[in-house]
Amino acid sequence: MILHGSLSTSSAGAADDEAGGWEYSVTPFLWAPSVKGDVTVRGRSSSVDASFRDIVEQSDSILAYFSHFEARNGRVALFAEPSYMDIGMSESAKVGALKLDADVTSTLLFFEVGGAYRVLEWNQAAAQEAPSGGTVELLAGARYTDIDSKIDLKASGLPPAFPGSRRVDGSESWVDPFVGARTLVQLSDRWVASLRGDIGGFGVGSDLSLQGIALVGYEFDLFGRAAMAFGGYRALYQDYDNGSGANRFEWDVTLHGPVLGLNMRF
Repeated sequence: MILHGSLSTSSAGAADDEAGGWEYSVTPFLWAPSVKGDVTVRGRSSSVDASFRDIVEQSDSILAYFSHFEARNGRVALFAEPSYMDIGMSESAKVGALKLDADVTSTLLFFEVGGAYRVLEWNQAAAQEAPSGGTVELLAGARYTDIDSKIDLKASGLPPAFPGSRRVDGSESWVDPFVGARTLVQLSDRWVASLRGDIGGFGVGSDLSLQGIALVGYEFDLFGRAAMAFGGYRALYQDYDNGSGANRFEWDVTLHGPVLGLNMRF
């Protein structure tokens, strides 16, 4: 999903093209997402707008782990990325003496597979004191999404004859095809910057999915192997709905926040 597997200098990429053979990389990373959008489970809807700080303060669950695996041979790369997060959010509203609380808990599993093809590469190391250059690659793949959501509705200030709480839960899964591009720019002999964007869904799974990722990384040797520590920002938007009435499920949500990770190449 992210450009980690090809975070290497342009000169190194050129050498790979000439030498051939496969190069492998793995990138574990953490994501601290904020959440904004609308969630509907079995016809019950809740609007959520929670920063990462709000999630930590209002929820017992906040977890977002990702691992990116990539294999490259010359201009071609194949990648896979399993992702898991467990997010809890709380929203409250008050109308007169009636207070409504909605606790939304969502467990999300993403699994992305795809390929990349390098269409452009430039290297200006010979003309400058510090290495510089970059690459541009086109992407295509599919993203599997599995969501299990629960909405706990609690009301206070009601007459005793009325129930004070109710829980609804539901799960959905779908597959979105996507296309996009990613670029890597060598800023110096150690520093690089990368951007990735993709669009998907097209009504096959979700109506629309959008993703954007910006990263800055620092290259170094780790136990004799090439490695990179990086930080940046990621946003993922998905607009999916299925069913109607009491069976309606909707996930019209943007997840966005900072990411930290460590890329290791073999």
